[in-house]
Amino acid sequence: MNSNIIKISKILTYLPLLISFKIKNAFSKKSENNEVLVIALSKIGDTIFLSFAISLLYKIYGERLTIFCYKHSETLLKEQLPNLRFLSIEVKDVIKGRFINKNVLKQINNSNPGKIYDLTGSIIAASILYYSKAKDIIGFNEKYFSYLYTKFCKLDNTPHLIDMYLKPVLKEFPDIKSIKEFRINFNPNDRILIFPFGGWAAKEWNIEKYILLQKELSKNYECKFIMEKNSYNSIFDIKNVILTNNIEELLNELKRCSLMISNDSGPLYIANMLGIPTFTIYGPTNPSYSLPFGLYHRFIQSNVHCIPKGNNQYCYTDAGRNGCKKFICMEELYYEQVYNKVLDFTEYLKINNKNEVVVQ
Repeated sequence: MNSNIIKISKILTYLPLLISFKIKNAFSKKSENNEVLVIALSKIGDTIFLSFAISLLYKIYGERLTIFCYKHSETLLKEQLPNLRFLSIEVKDVIKGRFINKNVLKQINNSNPGKIYDLTGSIIAASILYYSKAKDIIGFNEKYFSYLYTKFCKLDNTPHLIDMYLKPVLKEFPDIKSIKEFRINFNPNDRILIFPFGGWAAKEWNIEKYILLQKELSKNYECKFIMEKNSYNSIFDIKNVILTNNIEELLNELKRCSLMISNDSGPLYIANMLGIPTFTIYGPTNPSYSLPFGLYHRFIQSNVHCIPKGNNQYCYTDAGRNGCKKFICMEELYYEQVYNKVLDFTEYLKINNKNEVVVQ
């Protein structure tokens, strides 16, 4: 199906919604309430990226602000802004990944916000905005949903993801100063942690290479794996592993490390939020979109021909999810390359936990 047919299909799909919305809007009274709602239904990594926008909004609106998000996002955002108000839901409350449970939608409408910031930009958010009576709606989404917003930001491919989430706020408050870097807060005497997973297989460096990296680093440092209990597989010879049961336990463990090593993953960005230095192993995703800002964050990526560059967040196979069978961007990233760069970084950080080395 070519792009023109896809465009026509989308127009025909959303045109009835546009017409019905315009009719409904003409006869509905807009809310004059001064309460502000932020739609922030995001996965772990994106929750960290959008937290800078939420911090700005909290400075502007204070206690008038409510964040509508998933439970895991509430836990993470409270680390930075403990006084925030939340209306949080479980992932299962989103029906077929597209629509909000009716009872949840009723809660949102009963809160009757006068202003909404959409930091989700998807059909889920559009389904909420369609029924909203908010006077002002600011945010981004596909252009087919632009009619739902009073101030619309078009989605584009410009790095960094933090900037994408800041865009709706800066569109309304162009003179406000934005921050994109978390304050560093780590103890160089703490352990090094490795999280070997990613959102999908193509983003993951080979587990056997990670095991070798952990063993070599453990000759000079205390270095352990960290992973969710349900993702641990005993077929791999993984020693010195910390198993967590939930996001709260993950947070507590990350607070006691000097360096987090991982693929492009949610736990790595949580470590960044906590002020922990990070070392990222990138493959089919572009570091320009997600690498933490600052001198305490480094990365490595192979130089194969198909890695994403410029304004491409993913490689041409949708970051390995569509047609890539060999994952050569990860396969051709050799252990020695990673080990040497990590070792240089530990020296830069002056990590000094050698007295706590675990004997293999």
